[in-house]
Amino acid sequence: MEADGAAWPRRSPPQRDSKGRRVVRIAVEGCGHGELDAIFEAVTHAERVEGVTIDMVLCCGDFQAVRNEQDLETMQCPLKYRAMNSFFRYYSGERRAPRPVVFIGGNHEASNHMQEIPLGGWAAPGVYYLGGSGVVRFRGLRIGGLSGIYKSHDFWRPHTERPPYARGSMSSVYHQRALDAAMLLSLAPPGPAGGAAPAGRRLDVCASHDWPLCAVSRGRWRSLKPHFMSDIHRGDLGSPAASLLLRRLAPSFWFSAHLHCRYAAVLPHPLEARAPASSHGGGALAAEQEAEAARIRRQEAARGEPPSAGDGDGAACGPVTRFLALDKPIRGRSFLHVVEVPIPDDVGDDEAELQELCFDPEWCAVLRKAMAGAVRPPEVARDALDAPPFAVSADEVEGAEASLRGAFGGGTWAPAPKGAAGSEEAASSSSSSSSGPVPIPPRCPQPVPPFFCPPGYDPSPAGGHSCDGVQVPGLGLRTFRTPHGYPGPRMPQPPLRGSPLTDALAGALGIGTAALNTVPFAGAVTLEEYEAIRAGRGGVTHHGGAAAAPVTARSAMVPTSVVKRAADSAGVAAASFEADENEMDLDASPPSKRATLEPKGGGRAPLSASLPPPSVTRTSLASMLPAPRAAAESTGAASAAPAEDPNEMEID
Repeated sequence: MEADGAAWPRRSPPQRDSKGRRVVRIAVEGCGHGELDAIFEAVTHAERVEGVTIDMVLCCGDFQAVRNEQDLETMQCPLKYRAMNSFFRYYSGERRAPRPVVFIGGNHEASNHMQEIPLGGWAAPGVYYLGGSGVVRFRGLRIGGLSGIYKSHDFWRPHTERPPYARGSMSSVYHQRALDAAMLLSLAPPGPAGGAAPAGRRLDVCASHDWPLCAVSRGRWRSLKPHFMSDIHRGDLGSPAASLLLRRLAPSFWFSAHLHCRYAAVLPHPLEARAPASSHGGGALAAEQEAEAARIRRQEAARGEPPSAGDGDGAACGPVTRFLALDKPIRGRSFLHVVEVPIPDDVGDDEAELQELCFDPEWCAVLRKAMAGAVRPPEVARDALDAPPFAVSADEVEGAEASLRGAFGGGTWAPAPKGAAGSEEAASSSSSSSSGPVPIPPRCPQPVPPFFCPPGYDPSPAGGHSCDGVQVPGLGLRTFRTPHGYPGPRMPQPPLRGSPLTDALAGALGIGTAALNTVPFAGAVTLEEYEAIRAGRGGVTHHGGAAAAPVTARSAMVPTSVVKRAADSAGVAAASFEADENEMDLDASPPSKRATLEPKGGGRAPLSASLPPPSVTRTSLASMLPAPRAAAESTGAASAAPAEDPNEMEID
């Protein structure tokens, strides 16, 4: 099954700012945490309050593109915080994204889903994943991203993790790798035209989940949380790989998330020179960390000096990168920011009007040079970050663009046969010409069945009840979870499955699936096959009916107490409860402490069902709905206790 994600016009005139410049208005979201409904409500609110139209949404990681219960098993976070949330409704087509959405990966993702589309692709209709690293075009802007967080012990390793994940690989799968950083470093830096097309064109927007290391000392770092201070003084708060990218590519805007706070900085270029990489045993990354630590020490010595006073960076009148980190979608937090990005003057009106995501030819040429012909995930030498290892020529860029146009010029993920009926019409309607950008075909497949939420159940994580559910007075909703907040009995992790999108793009660029650490797509999983997996492992059918198969704990990685409660609630006798090598300490988490509302008649109601959506900020926007106390009184419930932050502590 496939769906077309276009809920917006293919073409529209570009917007203009107060100075008359053509601009793209982007709603930047910090950590997504699967709350697409809340994010889109915030986008609609920002449009209404500011009186503008937002062109696209950019999410900086922890997107949690969870399609069904098996995807949930591959998301690294405490068991009590695993929840379906609302992404599955957009994947199934029940709801549509009102604007194009581009996102990168963080450290709380459905990792098996992300591994199916390592080169990037549609995670849901209208929702595009950039891959481990990637660049796309939108209305003439170049938008890049680097997924994951930095961990030195995994950075130089190739990606070899595959589902089902063991204890360590469920964490290491989302760690940044040298190959992803090296490919981005191989893009042509800003400068005069004449090199590889689009030579001289800087990235307009770049996103990373982990902060670039060099951004910390350029902002008011003393205002950050106290437990960050030791990392700041060591030069460890952030990713040195992202810092190298910011230093070389000098994008106009850089957005991040991960630390759950709002933080702004301005970085003039060229940045302050650091010691040569050869003087450090760790190469360019160690040099970047030492430069940041030294800068912090100087600022500590000159206590009265403003943190952003230049301190060796480029002149204030030169090019700058504006950095902004944002929070997660919780009421009262600064999690959404609307930014106006000017469209470069060399972008024609035809491309500026195209409201479709398009391939970036230079990036695709870099992908081809880095991976074509490889029979395993490529490894990168330790000195590869000192100089671009995969820099491409203008001829290589033109060759990649010709391959993209031949494969996707018909507007589909399959090449249109020459001379076939309708192929000319398809090519002419695809908004792609011999000189224009190549749009990414909008068709999104459904390789696995979406989660089915029974009517009257709430798939959000704020409850804490059994699968039988608890009626909420005045709301008519019931929770669909175990006492640990998990939606129903556990399931086994899925095997590695491919994607037709990855097969099509890799085939066009001559890249084998083995180089991407994935497998060729073997066909979609049918609902009947998924029902058999669920009935055999979880004891409850996909649509909530009881099954004859017993509830077991072995491959489901579930603690015995949770399985027994799930078995009791489903009316199924528990058979055996064996220990699992992957059970880890996440399963030892205490019952959820998230805020709940206590109805007067007894029972517990989910907080998410009665609280208003979180506030939105565009520089400083006010809260858009009443306070939680008023919402509690409207449902006849007691006031809520302070909510525990489910992702305040990163799990590695």
